[in-house]
Amino acid sequence: MKLGAAIPVLNEWRFLPAVVHQMLKVVDRCVILRGTRSFSGDPVQLGPVPQLDKRVELVSGAWSGDNETRNAGMRILRDCRYVFLVDSDEIILDRELFQLRDVCRTDEPRLIGLQQHVYWKTPEYQVDPPPQGAVRMIWRNDLPVTGLRGGPANLFEVDARYHHLSHARTDREMVDKIRLTAHRDEIPCDWIDRVWRAWDRNRTMEDLHPTSPSFFKRVVHRPNSEILSLLDETGCDWSDLKKAVA
Repeated sequence: MKLGAAIPVLNEWRFLPAVVHQMLKVVDRCVILRGTRSFSGDPVQLGPVPQLDKRVELVSGAWSGDNETRNAGMRILRDCRYVFLVDSDEIILDRELFQLRDVCRTDEPRLIGLQQHVYWKTPEYQVDPPPQGAVRMIWRNDLPVTGLRGGPANLFEVDARYHHLSHARTDREMVDKIRLTAHRDEIPCDWIDRVWRAWDRNRTMEDLHPTSPSFFKRVVHRPNSEILSLLDETGCDWSDLKKAVA
């Protein structure tokens, strides 16, 4: 049984080496889905593609949304029984990764989800408590992706967490993330100043999530040595993030 990974990217390359490094431990094919336009419709200047592992397949396309992009990845990986649909800032560590591989081989559910740890500003700060709710992560290839990350099948939830560096960004990167996402109109226009930048001056702030404030109740300094070692090992440079919160 073959496993695949499909990773959408616009300009978010910072943590991709670590993501790819982990995926290649268990998958037979790893595809980078390089978008050529933003989902918001705003113009974007595409940065250069960094050097990738020679086993990685790079496919470019002008997809109009998350589900269209991920379904394109499913079609490209039609020879794989299961596909990991991970973003370029979502890292699964070894224990969970091999656990998920074994679930695919033995239980054969159609849709697999797991919980998350979310990082804020740098890979040393985490949202506390971790957000609740399983994130759909692995699809059997006979199942279409609907919406952001939906699927018409019962969710098989694994007792595991992955590491989501979605908010480990510079101010400029966060502004761009919001500007270019299809969901930008759901985010209050003052969130960047009122919450994101204000946290730098008051790290006891609560209710930080841009659309569902209590989903990110607070942020604590909680370095994970395994994540930090992996980022160093794979050459993911986050020194500018660390300096910004020093």
